[in-house]
Amino acid sequence: MSLDELIQAANELDETELDRLLQQIVTLRAQRKAHGLPAEEADLRAEYQALRAKCEVETLTEADHEQLIQLSNQIEELGAQRLEVLATLAQLRQVALPTLMATLGIEIQADLTTQEAAELLNVSHPYLIDKIESGEIPHHEVGHHYQIGFEDLMTYRRQANTTSSQALDEMVALSEEMGLYGR
Repeated sequence: MSLDELIQAANELDETELDRLLQQIVTLRAQRKAHGLPAEEADLRAEYQALRAKCEVETLTEADHEQLIQLSNQIEELGAQRLEVLATLAQLRQVALPTLMATLGIEIQADLTTQEAAELLNVSHPYLIDKIESGEIPHHEVGHHYQIGFEDLMTYRRQANTTSSQALDEMVALSEEMGLYGR
């Protein structure tokens, strides 16, 4: 089928079918482009892994340690930005984030950094740390950093959304009882 024939066929679709076709084309385009990390980030990760290997055999110098912390922060920020964009896209498409990631061929990271988790929940980093330290969000530690399982975070988010929704329903009911709702 030629491009002109494809465009002519698309022109005959109703609006819903056209939107579906567009979404599938965008997904296909993203899958073709998503062959891996950008070269700059891949280089950062390679350097990070080399320094982690030095750390494992206890040959890390003070300068190496500072560089390792800097690289860790840069990688964490890139991951948080990526996750924030994916979460926004999932909202726009009105699909769950894991569904979007599967559609785009993006593997779900088993663990998230606290920055990535805070971005995904749309909360501040200190708020997330409080929730981790209070035991509300399961986690494990890697060195001095908390890591949160993706599924654990999604479970927490579902529970928090349910709790918020129930609290709002209770407030509306109480307002109705007091004659304050609908004034």
